[in-house]
Amino acid sequence: MRKSILFALLLMAAVLISACAESGNDNNTPPPAQTYDVTGKIDYAEKTISSAKVCLDVNNNGLADDTACVNADSSGKYNFTSANNPAYYPLAAFIKETSGSAAVNAKIAVDSNEYDSILYAPRGKTDNISITTTLAKSLMDKDSSLTFDNAEKTADTIIKKADSPAAVL
Repeated sequence: MRKSILFALLLMAAVLISACAESGNDNNTPPPAQTYDVTGKIDYAEKTISSAKVCLDVNNNGLADDTACVNADSSGKYNFTSANNPAYYPLAAFIKETSGSAAVNAKIAVDSNEYDSILYAPRGKTDNISITTTLAKSLMDKDSSLTFDNAEKTADTIIKKADSPAAVL
């Protein structure tokens, strides 16, 4: 009986030592934080963009929530790194037009700046932000079973029926 208890104690000690050795973390430093690159282009219905702010909408409220926002260049290209995984969050692009004919007359205030329009891309779709992706996101928000491909086809149909792509906004 005594040998069984001694053997059990030795076995438990060996298991604990083995578990500690397998952790592989000798200096107790945490692993490096994961970051995600977000790269794409804004397609603004052939209008010229004077500036745009692009970021992840981490709480899906339509605002610039992510700390890793970036200003797109004049051609609408953006590239930034985020600690938040873009597979789970939509993108928001706050746009200033070069001409005075914004799609909507009201200005949108974000971070002490005024923008003419907002476009979105559904979660996981970071390579393009357009009127089509904005409408597709809206359709997907209303019907969670809708895939991006189906929402995009429906959005394209709606846009083709509109007087102009900007009229959809």
